[in-house]
Amino acid sequence: MPAFLAAQSTVSPQNDIATLRKAIGYPQWAINRQIEGRFVMEVYVGNNGEVAMVNFDAINSTPEITPLIAEVSQKIYEYRFSPELAGQTLRIPFRFALTK
Repeated sequence: MPAFLAAQSTVSPQNDIATLRKAIGYPQWAINRQIEGRFVMEVYVGNNGEVAMVNFDAINSTPEITPLIAEVSQKIYEYRFSPELAGQTLRIPFRFALTK
């Protein structure tokens, strides 16, 4: 009798991250104030894909980007990841730069 193995989920967080980044975009107020910066958000995905915790690791952080980090953090809390990512911590880099 043949044995059937359950297929394991191979969900990649990359699709969720791309969708999240698109939803966040570059806030107009930050563009108007010419705020640029880069930072990494550490996101712990809880049950059913909800965001349980968000931290940030600013690279060369300046006080000017603090409101931008706060807005990104808030939008991440509003996002729902794929349930298959529950229990994972995702490191999501963000780079906000104006083209000159």
